[in-house]
Amino acid sequence: MSAQPLTVLVVEDDPHLRMALCDALSSARMAAVGVADGGAALDHLTFEAAPDAVVLDLRLPVLDGWALLGWMRGDAGLRHVPVVVVSGAPLEHVELVEPLEPTACLRKPVGAAELLRVLHQLLGVRRDEPG
Repeated sequence: MSAQPLTVLVVEDDPHLRMALCDALSSARMAAVGVADGGAALDHLTFEAAPDAVVLDLRLPVLDGWALLGWMRGDAGLRHVPVVVVSGAPLEHVELVEPLEPTACLRKPVGAAELLRVLHQLLGVRRDEPG
């Protein structure tokens, strides 16, 4: 019986980038779920099983990434989930997220290899292991 793949929630409003990130994660044998805004992410995190990690843009419609991350850090069932902030916001705006303790911050444009390296490191996955 094979282990379940790691699940990563990708919260990104740019449809092309969201698809590219989800495709890269799927190629790395991770189950990627993409949503276009913070409200959809909140719904997913509320009603679905907690993901193994979240890739989070900061500047999102409906509910921004700062508010979503703050909500996650205040929720006992989600505060342990690693969150990789991926943003093109000015550096001073990205620094505002530090008190919310993102697990990692990457600047856009981010390459798939860099994101996968960070997720593998955070999730303790060796590159030659499935999922």
